[in-house]
Amino acid sequence: MISKFITKEGVTIFRIQGKLIPSTVELLWKNLENVIQEEGCKIILNFKNVTVLDSQARDQLAEMVKEAKEKEGILCFAEMGLAADQMIKLPELKDLIQNFKTEEEAVQNLTK
Repeated sequence: MISKFITKEGVTIFRIQGKLIPSTVELLWKNLENVIQEEGCKIILNFKNVTVLDSQARDQLAEMVKEAKEKEGILCFAEMGLAADQMIKLPELKDLIQNFKTEEEAVQNLTK
């Protein structure tokens, strides 16, 4: 399940629940696609209620981050569990993906 919120600061937050595997990342992409196309987009993916994140889904998420950057936007993550957090700390992703401990911290960072 994916819930979408827009803050008064213009940050779009997607709160994700359940397993994040290739098929559910496709659903996430359909929700994100229009927002990412907006130049200067600010997007947070909240992983607080994600129970599984596999390596293929992680790679797809990295592509979404790159796509947002191409449009001069930012796509970051918040509230990742330990396993997912370890997955994005791989050397090739370390400099690409921003991860924040809380959703509030992410919003504050994106609206500085």
